[in-house]
Amino acid sequence: MKLQHTLLATLLAVALAPAIAVASSPNSIAPDIGETSASSMTLVLKCEILAVQPEDGTIRLRELESGTEGTITIADGIQLRARYKKDFGGRRKLAIRDLSAGQNVKVLIDRRTGTITQINVLRTSAT
Repeated sequence: MKLQHTLLATLLAVALAPAIAVASSPNSIAPDIGETSASSMTLVLKCEILAVQPEDGTIRLRELESGTEGTITIADGIQLRARYKKDFGGRRKLAIRDLSAGQNVKVLIDRRTGTITQINVLRTSAT
């Protein structure tokens, strides 16, 4: 399953300010996102999960800073990780079925390729 960008390009454009065009590959965004340096090759967006569709493999997110919403499909290469093992019964490696609306997550994006590499769950539910 490839990463599909429904509104993710819009989410990133608002979060980063520079114009971002969707690359020709459906599993990446333009590789020239913002400024890059040898020490900072990962872009991090803090988001809230609005909805999870495990049967479709999709997650609807809202970027916390801008409020922009987007939907992504979880590709095979994207790691889903818990910040704390205690939040998920001693597990850090998660599946899409472990995610739920209200959780805060960090979305890690490789600036060189524009692909999402990891989603870290920061909080198990809204409090």
